[in-house]
Amino acid sequence: MTWRTVVLTKDCKLSLRMNHLVVKSDEVTTIPLSEIGQVIIDNPNIVMTGHILNKHKITTIISNERHIPYSQINLIYGHFRQAAIMKQQFTWKAEHKDILWQQIIKHKILNQKNVLQAFDKQATLDHFDKYIDQVELADETNREGHAAKVYFNHLYGMNFIRGRDTPINWALNYGYSLLL
Repeated sequence: MTWRTVVLTKDCKLSLRMNHLVVKSDEVTTIPLSEIGQVIIDNPNIVMTGHILNKHKITTIISNERHIPYSQINLIYGHFRQAAIMKQQFTWKAEHKDILWQQIIKHKILNQKNVLQAFDKQATLDHFDKYIDQVELADETNREGHAAKVYFNHLYGMNFIRGRDTPINWALNYGYSLLL
């Protein structure tokens, strides 16, 4: 049963011994491979061999110098269900994709409204309902972007800008990378 996320932040060497991941740094730690769902490598000085993660289909995420997940190693073979779904999605008609995207954006805006209501029960958030009603096919009018700006201004203040190099944006980027 895979349930562990192994986060590696110190210089170390990874090896495999008797179906266990062996992490050698200041001390030696062993973890059963069958329990590991993903490994996050947050240090450029970690040495490992490729076969360690293949046998048990362990996803590996590698962070960049700002500690933001930057790349992900997934198996090409072994995830047949995912590949079948992707093949099916490639054949969808453009209209079907546009309708689906419209529904995703509507739900995203509704979730933003719900989060804001959870933090501030007295807030007037009727404008989010208007944004939801205004979402067109494929969100051609960018209601998603407008609602996101209003959402972040409610959460972090009117001076907050999503693209700036700030600790809040670093944390948001990190969270989005993990979700992705």
